[in-house]
Amino acid sequence: MPTLGALDLTGLKFDHTKIAAALTVDSTEWVAELRLIDEWFATIGGNRLPDLLREELAALRSGSPRPDTPPPPIPDTSAPPGRQ
Repeated sequence: MPTLGALDLTGLKFDHTKIAAALTVDSTEWVAELRLIDEWFATIGGNRLPDLLREELAALRSGSPRPDTPPPPIPDTSAPPGRQ
């Protein structure tokens, strides 16, 4: 999850507190959501789910991306808008 300082918001008018709140993760809510995902997986296939889905859930639990997940692309800011 990016921090407010990691985002280039140049030229945008916004309330910093609203953006910071949108980037906040409540760990209690996240744990509850993981339980709901487990329950949902059980209803849509349980052990028959593709390994990739179970791996993704395990990565969510551990807080780290799967090893084969590429990092997000870094935008090219050197080109003028519309020419990237």
